[in-house]
Amino acid sequence: MTIKKTYKLLLFSLTLMVGLWGCKAYKFVDVSIPPEVKSISIAPIENRAGYVNTQLSPRLTDRLRQKMISQTKLRLVTSGEADWEFSAEITDYSFSTAGVGAGTGGRTVQASQSRLTIGIKITVYDNTKQQSKDYTVTRTYDFPATQTIQQVEQNRAEEMTKDLTDDMFNRIFSNW
Repeated sequence: MTIKKTYKLLLFSLTLMVGLWGCKAYKFVDVSIPPEVKSISIAPIENRAGYVNTQLSPRLTDRLRQKMISQTKLRLVTSGEADWEFSAEITDYSFSTAGVGAGTGGRTVQASQSRLTIGIKITVYDNTKQQSKDYTVTRTYDFPATQTIQQVEQNRAEEMTKDLTDDMFNRIFSNW
């Protein structure tokens, strides 16, 4: 082989190795489902928080069902027929001050940032082993204190639904 061909082969090999090594750094964690589990049921998510966002519960339920069907090989069935039965409830939906700043004249202090906290408790009942396991997920969203609760709920509904569904899925299947 000529030096030029050897150099090209070495460069190609090095590029391939670096590329494969780089892909390993971004490897996704596989979903961990026991082989005996073939079906799931997902009950509507209940809202037991002090403040109730009426749209969040049905959105989360639908999105979680879609994610389970699209990202696992599990079959969605009615309750009582499933190997795993999922139930969840929104336990916290609260607003608080996340930051303060100087008001007019520099003497008064007023909220500059607010925070929405959403907490969810998930129970997975394993009919194959006759046991249950509980998981919790909490997510916070900071927003300008000048926005109303209704504005935040409307403007960030899709983001909240996606984030919470991803967190629930990851917590259950990947133990994140």
